[in-house]
Amino acid sequence: MGKNDKLSDEDLSMLDRNTRTEVKRLQKLLNSAASKGNMSEQSKLCNALGEMFASSGLQQLALRYHTQDLEISERNGRPLDIAVAHRKVGEMFCELGEFQEAISHQERYLEISEELSDLVEQQRAHATLGRTYYTQLMSETPAADDPTPEAELQEIRNKAGRHYISALKLTKTLRSQRLSTEREILEMTARLHLNIGLLYERWNSELSVNYLKKALSEAQLNRDSTIQHLALVQLTEAALATQDTAQALLYAEQVISALKLLNSFDNITLTTVELLDETFHFGDSKNSEILFSWYRLGIKTRYDAVVEAALKFVTQQGRMKYVRPLFRDLAQWEKHRSQTIDVFNSNKHFYHTICANMLEKDFQVYKS
Repeated sequence: MGKNDKLSDEDLSMLDRNTRTEVKRLQKLLNSAASKGNMSEQSKLCNALGEMFASSGLQQLALRYHTQDLEISERNGRPLDIAVAHRKVGEMFCELGEFQEAISHQERYLEISEELSDLVEQQRAHATLGRTYYTQLMSETPAADDPTPEAELQEIRNKAGRHYISALKLTKTLRSQRLSTEREILEMTARLHLNIGLLYERWNSELSVNYLKKALSEAQLNRDSTIQHLALVQLTEAALATQDTAQALLYAEQVISALKLLNSFDNITLTTVELLDETFHFGDSKNSEILFSWYRLGIKTRYDAVVEAALKFVTQQGRMKYVRPLFRDLAQWEKHRSQTIDVFNSNKHFYHTICANMLEKDFQVYKS
């Protein structure tokens, strides 16, 4: 992608206005750096553009710029820049589901990191490879006509596990040699323990839970709310799967408290809720309290993705504590008011008479 290989109007139309403006600015700077032969600046700008497109969910465009960054770094002869560029190209291939290409670049990232004796980059390379193999494993959905052989799945799982364990061992070395801060070490280990817990969720529940508990403990110590909530959601589901209701409730209460707190904020944005959904997948929970709190938060911020699930939920739950607040929230959303009332009318017989009568009165208010 050279100076004359411009972004098309179609490419730019996929970005929001602020991002589009910034992309145009960076592209002009990139063209200027190219005309001056400033490869270091070109590499930096290509990386920035790649990151911007990746954060906008446009992996193909991100891949174009990260690939250009790799080519420039190779011409510039800077091994660490080359290694990092391989990682980023590999991450984009992984996002696109092209796992062999991803692994090839990430293995090269690991090789260069080892040649440089850079323990920080080696740790990250193993963690990245583990995550790529895990993503590949999760993408292998069994198909009736062409199932993936169990032996192949086990091999992918083993490779993911080996890289995660290698990353954990290197984390201990980073701590002993004081190559990273204690906060960074805790973040690394918590994320790795979480990832290993997720890796073995389907195959060894006891091992999975042990790693998830480690992740939770470390995240609490490090005050990392993202990993805490991810671990809590998984631990809740694991406890429910083993019918340990008491333990599931203890974990769920912490998740629910966080959701209720978010719901109390007046300035919570749709973008934040979309990020929460992408990160925590609250809608996949089997816990009614978590689902209820999640749907209310989604409706409050006008997150369309929760509407169908919320309507399904209120036709399966007869308890007024769930049904009335959700129906009222949905009825206040003009876009979905008619659909909400139709769902209620079709399922009115399902609810207790008192509940049904109160909802009918609510709907009369919102109609007026």
